[in-house]
Amino acid sequence: MKSRPRTPSPRKRNVGDDEPKTPKNTVELRKLEAETCGLVQTGAKSPVKLRLQKFARGLEINIHQRAFMQKETEKKLAVLDRQAKKKKRKQKT
Repeated sequence: MKSRPRTPSPRKRNVGDDEPKTPKNTVELRKLEAETCGLVQTGAKSPVKLRLQKFARGLEINIHQRAFMQKETEKKLAVLDRQAKKKKRKQKT
């Protein structure tokens, strides 16, 4: 009977433990970027690392644009609401 070396079984992991959450702001985005770049253990000028940094920068810009557009939309809706109320008051008189 030949004995074969046994490899250890992989550890059971909860799927949600290591799965990153979608960043909601730039602080969370920077933290996720740092964690992801830390996982890339190749040289300092790794193409993957550079692409991740550019991707994170793009997300940061997108987050800022979304916040700006949300404020602009709120302002425009407030103006339209005021105009509608004004028009309604004129029709009553």
